[in-house]
Amino acid sequence: MEDMESYFLRLEGSTLEIKEMTESTQKSLPKFFKRLSECPTM
Repeated sequence: MEDMESYFLRLEGSTLEIKEMTESTQKSLPKFFKRLSECPTM
C-alpha cells in the first residue's frame, strides 16, 4: 500500500491531464462542426 501523499499527487496529475484534454477538445469541436456544416452531403 502506497502512502496517501503520492496517491493524491498522482490523482492530481491525471486530473490536470484530463482537464487539458477537455479544453483542447472544446477548442477543436467548433472547427469540426464548422467543417461538418460546410460539407455538402447531409
